[in-house]
Amino acid sequence: MPSGVTAEDSIYKLAGELGSKFHQGTSAVRVTLERLFAILDQNPEIDMRYPGLLRKGHGRVNAHHRGSPLYAIFFSGWPPARLRDDETIECLLANECGNLIEIPTCHIVGCDDPYMHCVMALFAMCDDDTAVLFDYGKGHTAPRDPRTIEELASAMART
Repeated sequence: MPSGVTAEDSIYKLAGELGSKFHQGTSAVRVTLERLFAILDQNPEIDMRYPGLLRKGHGRVNAHHRGSPLYAIFFSGWPPARLRDDETIECLLANECGNLIEIPTCHIVGCDDPYMHCVMALFAMCDDDTAVLFDYGKGHTAPRDPRTIEELASAMART
């Protein structure tokens, strides 16, 4: 992962000449999303535990998905993306779009994660007053030890 002065600068370096646009051909992403939403349609109990959380980003709302998600929890992560009609995938970055994620968020990250700049680009998209950053001091892995899990639970409860 290239490293820039800011998280957004790192994304630009990764994308190269395309700016924040990543790749030609969105068909594989579209097929994957359609498959995911078909699975959710066939298994509504998956989504019913957290109403609206899985579908809001796709713009689909069913009768039982009224209202907005109350919060979001991210393990690592990348900034939001837009699938454009010209078959490119564009990263949405805070220096271009501002804070698009207005609900409380909790970001679980490892300071040695090779994708830390992408994580921070996602964090920058969130509301400064309600975004919680939890660094468990490892790399691109999930926290496992009991003390860290206890601290993580506390951070998630603040979200």
